[in-house]
Amino acid sequence: MPLPVSTLSVAARHVADFVGVAIQANANNVSLSIGHPAAAAPDSSSTDHRLNFFLHRLEDGGFDADVTPGDPWHLRLRCLVTAFGVVEDGVAAGENDLRLLGEVLRVFHETPVLPDLALASGATTATVRPRVIFSRLGPEELNQIWSTQGDVSYRPSVAYEIALVPVLPRELRVEAPLAGGLGMQSRADEAGRYEPFSGEIQYPRVPSTQINTAESTWRPRLAFVETTIDGPRATEVLTLELPLAPGFEPEVWVAGEAAANVTLRWEIWDTQDGWRRFEPMGGEPVVQASGPLLDPEAAAGAVTVAAPLPVTDAPGQAVLSALRSVQRPDGSTVEVRSNPLLVTLHGAGP
Repeated sequence: MPLPVSTLSVAARHVADFVGVAIQANANNVSLSIGHPAAAAPDSSSTDHRLNFFLHRLEDGGFDADVTPGDPWHLRLRCLVTAFGVVEDGVAAGENDLRLLGEVLRVFHETPVLPDLALASGATTATVRPRVIFSRLGPEELNQIWSTQGDVSYRPSVAYEIALVPVLPRELRVEAPLAGGLGMQSRADEAGRYEPFSGEIQYPRVPSTQINTAESTWRPRLAFVETTIDGPRATEVLTLELPLAPGFEPEVWVAGEAAANVTLRWEIWDTQDGWRRFEPMGGEPVVQASGPLLDPEAAAGAVTVAAPLPVTDAPGQAVLSALRSVQRPDGSTVEVRSNPLLVTLHGAGP
C-alpha cells in the first residue's frame, strides 16, 4: 500500500511536471525524477537523459510567527536541479547536461510564478501559486551535498527556492469572530466586569475615496448606506438584532470604474464552523460600480445595490467583499478584492 501524498510531495511533483511539459521531456528522451542525485545517476547502459529534483532543505516561510497547530504552516523548499545527460547523436554527455540546465533556467526565468496548485489534507484544501526563485549555492554547501552522494561525481546543477508551500492540518481551527468597533469603560470594582457594557463604541470611519481607475489593478471600494434619524449615512459595519424586519436587505455603495462589473462575495461565521465562503444557489451576484468616488458626505445621493444577507435566522457574522479579475502582463489572472464590510447578527432569531 503506497504512502499517502503530502503537500510537499504534491508541490515537488507539480514543479517537475511543469518543467517536463515546458521542455517536451517525452519527445526529447528526458526522464524526470524526484530524489537524491545518487538515486538518479544513470549507469553505463542508460540511453535516456535525466533531470533530477532534490529537495535538500526545508525552511520556515518567515510569515508564521503566530501560527497555531490548526493553521496552515508555510515553508520554503530548497531544490537542487541536476542534469544527467548521455551521449546522443554525437553530442557529448557534458554538453547535453548544459542543454538540459539551460532549458530549466529559461523555463523558470520566463515563468517564475507557476500555475495554480490545488492541495488537500483531510478536510482542509488550499490553492497556491508557488514562486520559483534562483538561489546561489556556495562551494561549501555544494560540497556538503555532493559529499553525501556516494561514488556519484559532481554534475552540473542549479538551485532554486520554491515559495511558499503550505503544510495543511487535517482540520483547521475554528477562527474567532471579528470586532466591528472598539470601546472602553472603567468600573469601580472587579465585580463590575460582569455588568453589561454601557460605554461608547467607536466604529471605523468611512474615508472619502477617489479610485484611480486608470490603473488596471484598481480596487473597488464598498460602504453600506443605512437610514438613520439624521438621514442616510455610509458605514462599513452593521450590527443587527434578530429577528430582522421583514424584507430587510442591506444597501451597498459600490465605487469603481463607472459601469464596471464586480462580483459580490459573502463569507459567513458561526461558532461551530468558523469562517467559510457562502455560495448562493444562483451563483454570486455581479453588479456594476456607480463611479470612482465614494464620499460619505454624499451618502444621500449614492447609487446603491441590494445585497441580501446570506443568513437571517441565527446569530453570527458575515463579511461582504467585491472582487474583479485582472489580467497581468505575464498573462496570469489575479483577483483584486475590495475593503470588507462586516455584518453582526445578535439576538434569538425568528
